[in-house]
Amino acid sequence: MFEFLARAPYIRICLPLMAGILLQWKLRLVYQIPELSCLYLIAILFAMIILLKQRGRWLSGLFMQLTILLLGILILQSRTHTFAEQKHLLKDRQSCLLASVDSEPKVSERFVRLTVRTQGLLTEDADCETYERSVSVFLPKDSISANLQYGDQLVLYSRFDSLRPTANDYDFDYQLWQSYQNIYSQSFVKSGEWCRTGINTGQPLLQLSSRLRSLFTERINKLVSEEARGIAMAMLLGNKQALAASTYASYSESGAMHVLAVSGLHVGFVAMLLGLLLGFLDRGALRYLRLLLLLSGMGLFACITGASPSVIRATLMFSLFAVGMVLNRFSNSYNTLACAAVLLLIFRPLDMMQAGFHLSFAAVIGIVSLQKHLEALLQFKHPLMRWLWSMTTVSLGAQIGTLPFSLYYFHQLPSYALISNCIVIPAAAAILALGLPLIMLPQWSILTSMKQLLAGLLSYLIESQNAALAALSELPGSAMTGIFLNEQQLLLCYLGIFALSQLLISRKIHFLKVALAASLLCFVWNQRFSTAPKESLIIHHHKHFSLLEHQAPQGSNFYYHTMDTLGNAKARKLGASVASRQWHYFSLDPPNGKTLSWQNPLIRFADYNILWLRGDLGELQPESSWELADLLYLSTDFELRLDDIAKGRLSGIVLDGSNSYRYRKRIKLQAEKLAIPVYDTAVSGQFRLEQKRTDQHH
Repeated sequence: MFEFLARAPYIRICLPLMAGILLQWKLRLVYQIPELSCLYLIAILFAMIILLKQRGRWLSGLFMQLTILLLGILILQSRTHTFAEQKHLLKDRQSCLLASVDSEPKVSERFVRLTVRTQGLLTEDADCETYERSVSVFLPKDSISANLQYGDQLVLYSRFDSLRPTANDYDFDYQLWQSYQNIYSQSFVKSGEWCRTGINTGQPLLQLSSRLRSLFTERINKLVSEEARGIAMAMLLGNKQALAASTYASYSESGAMHVLAVSGLHVGFVAMLLGLLLGFLDRGALRYLRLLLLLSGMGLFACITGASPSVIRATLMFSLFAVGMVLNRFSNSYNTLACAAVLLLIFRPLDMMQAGFHLSFAAVIGIVSLQKHLEALLQFKHPLMRWLWSMTTVSLGAQIGTLPFSLYYFHQLPSYALISNCIVIPAAAAILALGLPLIMLPQWSILTSMKQLLAGLLSYLIESQNAALAALSELPGSAMTGIFLNEQQLLLCYLGIFALSQLLISRKIHFLKVALAASLLCFVWNQRFSTAPKESLIIHHHKHFSLLEHQAPQGSNFYYHTMDTLGNAKARKLGASVASRQWHYFSLDPPNGKTLSWQNPLIRFADYNILWLRGDLGELQPESSWELADLLYLSTDFELRLDDIAKGRLSGIVLDGSNSYRYRKRIKLQAEKLAIPVYDTAVSGQFRLEQKRTDQHH
């Protein structure tokens, strides 16, 4: 172990640097130390390291690790800001901001979503107070907003709100994800409350990237068939907005979704294709020219795919590998990966918190660690079979490396992922080999026939791939869903994978014992170490229907109720993404158990009586229902005047997301006059009612 670390100095730098970044993110340490004082502190620590080298290497090494950990803390602190620093922007009144578009706009059916970098806060005196922050902005979609480009300078006059935490346990945590982008506020700007100044303040390289993507998008729309267009844009330009919902679903369920996100796989194929084309330069001093052209080609590919973080990571990793090969330094691939991680974290420390960062490095480590050993398990004489087996082992290495993270983030395991990867990985190489020349060849008439041939082959290949993956996704048991791992189980999974990989390499039986022990601990973790939730009734927040969950130690049942068929469809789609398989339509399959039962319009949960008034009831219920009610639950804008309520035992009102904004506001005003507390899931998130009254919380 120590010999391995001695040959990999960047690993010894990377680990404490990551620890410092993680420590700063978790604890949110705030220092009031000027930057110059920090430099003095670091200089003192380095001086101590030099002095301590004379007395003990372990002590000097410890101080070195502490110094790098401190650097990680300072790097993250210098490149992030906190929510508290934006409080003067988040006011009830509207603010006027000067800002520039900081990334490529995302166009949907109704809105154009922008990430803008604010430049100044315009005051009443027409002065511009310097104010640099990242803000998420939504503009109504029209002919002007849909054509915004990276770097366009805007004037925004709107009210800015803080990002709300997730409303339900199962929801994607949008607030946390945006904080990884250093974004803590957003605004929905109305038409007429923003304008474009006509100035573009973007970086020249990213402006070039935006123009190239627009040009190549036009060429794909013109040459590629409609069915293949979305996949071509995703794989060649990194733009997934044109993907059809059915295509997206078939790729996700078959385990081929990763091929649509431009990352290491695509950059690796580009490097391989360029390496084959430039192979004649691989001799003498010409190999440096080959290296320069190879790096330029990968950089150009990163540029036309939008220079996303995943592409930058992959390009940096493959560039370092290429430099090492030219310099004949093949000693340690892990050291090269650690070097790439250090460079990335110095400039973008928040990337360490993102799933893409974890998956990218896990995939490459899996390939580097396992691919050669897996390939050696089977030997083929035929060149085509050897190549196919080599591609399969690359896919296997990447899948093994990313499996725990995939379960941790996405909670599903595609059953036919190996088969789908045997299809999409060779196809991805062919799509890049056909598509890149198609979009990059000049518009000369002499090349028209060649481009039509390339376009025809590309369309046929993508359509065939789509058909094959659609067939796989329709097979029974195509995806196992509802698999959840916590952080401890994630670490145990990787311990088991490490032990199995060492068993494959060294053939020592004690690694099998470690793998079995890690698997057993991972399996029993929830039963032994996790605290089972108390039996609860949860009213979730959802805009299209009412959604209740009965959470019990043995599992959860979900009940939904809606007034329209659209809500039914959305509920069924949502049900597939929630861990529990018990999914019921409330009126057709009502609860009837010891703890939870239904006597319309009363829901009885433990010692609570909940009067549920919905739009389909039609009229106000008899007074006897009010006398039994402990809690009033209103949904779908039930017509009601709270003045008619007999006060009785009623202790509160719950409003869910199926109610309109105006209705919730009216009910709150009436409840305030009657001194009845109101809980609004649109504001406070899901409402939880536990079996014991004293334990009630949300």
